[in-house]
Amino acid sequence: MPRPCSVCQHADRLAIDRALVEGTAYREIVRQFRSVSKDGLSRHKAAHVSPALVRVVERREARQAERGPRSVLERLETLYERAVGILDRAEGAGQTAQELGALRELRGLADSIARITGELKESPAIAVNVLASPELTRYTAELLRALGPYPAARVAAAAALRRLDIEAPE
Repeated sequence: MPRPCSVCQHADRLAIDRALVEGTAYREIVRQFRSVSKDGLSRHKAAHVSPALVRVVERREARQAERGPRSVLERLETLYERAVGILDRAEGAGQTAQELGALRELRGLADSIARITGELKESPAIAVNVLASPELTRYTAELLRALGPYPAARVAAAAALRRLDIEAPE
């Protein structure tokens, strides 16, 4: 009596079937679902993966090919969906390192998507020191010149400007 298919018996059979149909490398599937082998995957794909499922994926790929090149945003969103799937599988398997890696990738992808869609606006910080502007220096000098005939007022204005950290020209 033949041995039962290890992939068919696997708790994550649907995810494995999806990975097989999407063309994920056997090595990657083995790494993700540790209790399966490359040979087991090959036998399972040949004997048990539904031809209907394969046709669905082929039709989806054909539709994508007809649409032509995808935008950067579409490609990022696809990567985001894949990273969410990896995060879900890692959480289910208790693989903390993979969870953290997926979270890092998701954060970066979310940041990129937000920048492209305009949800995250980056405006450079511009600091303008108006106190150091040539115009203010000119205005200060002109004010103190105008107060020349009034020495007490000139001294009071110069003291006020010093309190404001504006250097009063002599």
